[in-house]
Amino acid sequence: MVAEFNPPCLDMGTRIAETMTTRSGASLQNSEFSKASKSLRGLVGVVEIAGIINAGDTVEVSVYEHPSWLARTAT
Repeated sequence: MVAEFNPPCLDMGTRIAETMTTRSGASLQNSEFSKASKSLRGLVGVVEIAGIINAGDTVEVSVYEHPSWLARTAT
């Protein structure tokens, strides 16, 4: 089950900046990951019941609808 949209992660940006560099070898700033991943992050979800899905099983798929407010933040 998808629970919510995953917001920017400053903690992950800090970790990436500590271990990665640009193609030219320059250091990254902590905020560069959040800026680069704006509107490209994933979803937060959970598995309600663990198990195996086999061929022929019935499953329910709900298509994710992109939040309308997100389009306004992509500029």
